Parts: sequence; C-alpha cells; structure tokens
Amino acid sequence: HLMQRRLYMDEECLLAYEVGGMEFEDIYEFDEWMARPSNRDRLLPFPRCMIAMRVRRNEKARKAGSIAQAFINIRLAELDKLTFLYIRNGEQLFRMNCDLEFDELLFPEKKEFDLTEEQMILVDWGKVKEIKPKRELDDEVREYKAAKRAERKWYRDNPLKKWRAEWIEARLVDKSLTPDQWDDDTAIYRTDDPGTITLTHKPKVIKLGNVDLKSKWKRANPHYDYYSYREDPSDGWGPFNPSTVYYDDATEQITNKIKHYNRIALIIQGLYDRSPVLHPHPPVKTWTPGGFLQAIELVYDGSGILYDGEAPDFDAYRDKLRESLGGNSVVIGQQRVWMD
Repeated sequence: HLMQRRLYMDEECLLAYEVGGMEFEDIYEFDEWMARPSNRDRLLPFPRCMIAMRVRRNEKARKAGSIAQAFINIRLAELDKLTFLYIRNGEQLFRMNCDLEFDELLFPEKKEFDLTEEQMILVDWGKVKEIKPKRELDDEVREYKAAKRAERKWYRDNPLKKWRAEWIEARLVDKSLTPDQWDDDTAIYRTDDPGTITLTHKPKVIKLGNVDLKSKWKRANPHYDYYSYREDPSDGWGPFNPSTVYYDDATEQITNKIKHYNRIALIIQGLYDRSPVLHPHPPVKTWTPGGFLQAIELVYDGSGILYDGEAPDFDAYRDKLRESLGGNSVVIGQQRVWMD
C-alpha cells in the first residue's frame, strides 16, 4: 500500500513541542517514537505499506544573534524541509533517505488525468496556467451566477433608502426625530454599530456624516462578495483540443506531471529489485499496468475525503467567538468579514 498524503513529523508527534516542535536533529528520536506499535499502526496501517514524511510543514522560529548564526539558521531551515520515506514490512520499519522532493500528494487524484471527459485550459500571459474538466468549470460558473443573482435580488428587496432609514432609526440618540429630520448632524450610538470596534464600554456618540452607510448597506447583504473584483470563473478558459494554439503546451504540461508522479514508482521498483526491505515478493514490473496493479495498491487518503459527522457550521463557530469578545479583546484579521 502506498499512502497518497505527505505527512509532517512535527505535527504527528510532540517532540520538543515546548521549544517550537521537532526539527531535523531530532529525527532519531522521531524514529523511536515511530517504531512504537501504536504510532506505527496509526500512520502505517497496513502490514506492508509506505508513507512520505517531511520534517516540518512551517519554518521554525530561531534566534539569530549574529550573521554566522543567521546563516546556520538558513541551513537548519533547509534541513527541516527534507522528506523521508517510511516503509513497513510486517513488524519491521525502515526509513529511507531520498534526494527527490515530493509534493503534498505522492500521486495524483483519480480525476486529474482523466482525459476521457472534455477538458478546459486556463491561459494567462501566454502560458497554460491550469487544466480542469469542463464539468467542474461549468459547476463553478453556475454557482457564481446563482450567487450574483441572489446578491442583486437582496439589493432590490432592500433598497438603500429603506435600509438607511431602518439602520439610523435603530441607532438614534433622540428617538423623537422623524426621518425627514435626519441629516448629517443626527447623532447615533457608535457602540450600537456591530461594524465598528471601540476601546470602551461607554457609549460614544458620532455624527451621521461620519458613517459610510452605502458601504454598510452593501456589506449587510448576506450574499455580498467581499472579493467583488473577481470576474466570471469562465473568463480566460478555453477548450483543450487541437484547435487551440496552446494544445502542445498543455499536452507537454500533462506529460511532465505524469513523469513527476512516476518517480515514486521508480523508487518502489528499485526497492523491489535492489533491496531486501520488501522481501519476500514475486517478480515485480511496475512499468506495466498489470504489474503495477499487482504490486502496488494506492491509498487515496489525501483526496476525496469525507468528514464523518455533522457538516461544520462556520456561522455558529463565528457567533461563539463573537460572544467571547470583551473590552480587553484584540481582534485581528478581516475585520469587516467578522464584524459585519
């Protein structure tokens, strides 16, 4: 069994977690941790299987008190990017050093090279940027157009003048004022506005002229696209067939990707031919379709994964975080997305 997903040593174990997690120099300790039956069986669940593991996903923070130490840290960071292959054969466990660098997935998703269905190519600045099935692109276009229709409908149902009146009325300091008396000097409570952050619990009064109500009206739309600069997903895409001048470029790109993924098959063939690691085994020919299927079973643990449980509710999660906000809270990130 060959596991598709590349894992990270520092995320799978808690070695040196108090100092930022493990690094390359801790790899022998990681080997001992990996050899424990419970850990081995979790990461290598089949009696004979292989998995790729990089030392770290993210760079470790290190102090650099001198120029020399800064260069040392650069070298240490490069070592932390190394990927190793762990091979299990029954109760035996091996770690293989490899000069090749692997991607997040050791082999592609099943649909990536399925040329039995119509494909589309995205060209940007004269280069083929992406290739995907027309079916997927059509789905994206339908979702985009449906979202735009819903956004426009909300604006029609909630015109700016009506929404502005309701918004101001809910925040008026002087409730006796009527809409025809509202002007730029009308005062409202700032702390009643969920779209602003204040440093005190005391109500602060501001003038209506200081509030960009048109922007607030746009962002009040539950279908508002915060990335409204995005264009129709179909823009820039064209059919992948001999009629396009980029056909040869796209074909070459696919060929190069196949060669890139085939490296892992060459490594496995070498293990069968020149190493006792996978003994005993019959003759193996991974370069033939039948031989590959007979010797290697691909485990798609990195793609097409379904979550076992209720669908995550981001709105509920965000509301829970909002409830925890207090006067001493510090909020960072996309303020308008979280606060509107």
